[in-house]
Amino acid sequence: MSNKVLQALFVGYGTLEEWLVSANKRKPVFAILITEPGKTTQMGVRTDQLIAMVAQPEDDLVHYCRLAVQELTYISGDPFNPDHQQRQAQAEQAWGIIEDWLVEKGFKVRHGVIAAPLNTRWMDGWAHFLSFDKEKQEYVRKSNQ
Repeated sequence: MSNKVLQALFVGYGTLEEWLVSANKRKPVFAILITEPGKTTQMGVRTDQLIAMVAQPEDDLVHYCRLAVQELTYISGDPFNPDHQQRQAQAEQAWGIIEDWLVEKGFKVRHGVIAAPLNTRWMDGWAHFLSFDKEKQEYVRKSNQ
């Protein structure tokens, strides 16, 4: 076995629809809703991002789209947002819409993430079919998508 370290090149896409063009439907997609912890300030404030991460490796490339669907703020480890639980539910709702879209497009979804080097600078993207209804305070799938 070789001691050679394999390094993948991470290719980010601005939209999930752009990612779809490079994806291979014959291979599984690694996708999941994750919490990306923020840094805690000296005042004890931390803002975490809830991210829907979709990625697919291909040889030495990893094609990904990273969608920040919600933020949660904590002070000294305690939730700060009065709508903390609602925000978590909204993120899970967005993730469900994204997962359904992937399945509809013919992908087998494996709940997991692909580990990236620590110095990876992620590109944020979005999905044209995903929208937030401010009146209902929930994510919805656009009907024309």
